[in-house]
Amino acid sequence: MKRILDIGHNDLRLFFKSKTAYVFLFVMPTAFVYFLGFAARGPGDPANRHPPVIIDNRDSNFLSSAFLSELTAEGMWVVDATNKEAARGIHIPADFTERLLRGEKARVELEKKQGAGEADGALVDLRIVRAMIAINSHLLEAASKKGSLEKLTEPQLRAIREAPNPVKLEARFAGRKPVPSGFNFSLPGNLVTYLMMNVVVFGGAAMAMGRRSGTI
Repeated sequence: MKRILDIGHNDLRLFFKSKTAYVFLFVMPTAFVYFLGFAARGPGDPANRHPPVIIDNRDSNFLSSAFLSELTAEGMWVVDATNKEAARGIHIPADFTERLLRGEKARVELEKKQGAGEADGALVDLRIVRAMIAINSHLLEAASKKGSLEKLTEPQLRAIREAPNPVKLEARFAGRKPVPSGFNFSLPGNLVTYLMMNVVVFGGAAMAMGRRSGTI
């Protein structure tokens, strides 16, 4: 074992005599890992995943825009209709605003995309419910002030939505760290990839050099 350690120590001593060794040992791994991690980082962050969703809004009035704003505030990542990775599809009918202003129920259709992950779908479902609760609370507040919703205007609803919220909710992860995603998710794989690549390249070069010099 001592001879193996002596050979390894001697190889490291000879390796660090070259200035380029520091570049390959410290600069190159950092640049390699950062570039690949940045290129494959994906959307969102480790603590708050943003699953992709398709929104088909057929209503051009202000209540549908307010509902979309609530969905955006909940962290929806809206993608194009041709995106095959969307977890859910949300269809807002053309009479969405008119029915709500008349005090009637408005049907918002939720479409489950084929092949979508259960975790992403559950996140979308939860955030839709939260957005619906938010928009309903704004409408309830407007109705309590005006007596009805028939004469509700966009500036009045905007003033209610932008008013300071007397209740503050602070949510944290409990028990364990959140599952990594994006840059943090790709970091360990990139480190292992660079390590294996260097083992193959420089290990092979060291083996060839040892054979030529008669060490092996």
